[in-house]
Amino acid sequence: MGLEMKRLINFILMTCFIIFYATPLQAQTSTNQHKIKKILLVVAMDTEALPIINVLNLKKSPHIFSKLPMQAYVGTYSNLDILLVDNGKDPVYKVQNIGTQAATLSAYVGIEHFHPDLVISIGTAGGIAENGAKIGDIYTSHNQNTLKQIMI
Repeated sequence: MGLEMKRLINFILMTCFIIFYATPLQAQTSTNQHKIKKILLVVAMDTEALPIINVLNLKKSPHIFSKLPMQAYVGTYSNLDILLVDNGKDPVYKVQNIGTQAATLSAYVGIEHFHPDLVISIGTAGGIAENGAKIGDIYTSHNQNTLKQIMI
């Protein structure tokens, strides 16, 4: 098995680990506890999204973002609504929309349309490699002032 295949399998396993163990997670609100029911996955490239779509048996949700290149997929796992938005392709050059602007817009339209309880941005963190991020690292943000790395 090649290095790229091992990385892909690890990527899928990490994603599934996050989703499957999100059921008991609780998000603190100012007045009470709120159980997580909807999870939005934001993924830059279709090569990263397709294994997740296949493993979770997500279905394409056509025409949600009809004037944008983003693609939406929906499904259910363990009483959780799983929602995935990928950045899509540039209509002129037919290349993947990657980078901070595409990620920001995908997250925004996904949040506006689906109103998730939890947002997970999935990718290789190529933009922060110069700060020590590596493929396989997982980061979680707990509030505006903290960023925590989870080592798996």
